[in-house]
Amino acid sequence: MLHIITSSLFLVMLASTNAGAAEHQHMSHEAMQTADVVKTMQWTDGEVKRVDHKKGKVTLHHAEIVDVMPAMTMAYRLKDTAALKSLHAGDKVSFVLEKQDDAYLVTHIRLVK
Repeated sequence: MLHIITSSLFLVMLASTNAGAAEHQHMSHEAMQTADVVKTMQWTDGEVKRVDHKKGKVTLHHAEIVDVMPAMTMAYRLKDTAALKSLHAGDKVSFVLEKQDDAYLVTHIRLVK
């Protein structure tokens, strides 16, 4: 009887350990995917020239975005249009563009002090 209880406890502990290891391995994979996304995001510095709340766009003057486009001033749609509320002409920003269809979308934007 003691042997059966000991064996059962061992199996329960083994199953818990394997589940924990699988969960740890899964979390590590997710963390690695997040790290890869962050690495691929190319932050670019720019200056807000105009904010168009009606169209959900911000006009940015920015430096060259390596392997994407030369320095220019251009209006971009924002993924999170709520961010427009905190942007004003003359603000220095850092942002990330993502190609969607035939246009670029600002997916991340933050003020630079």
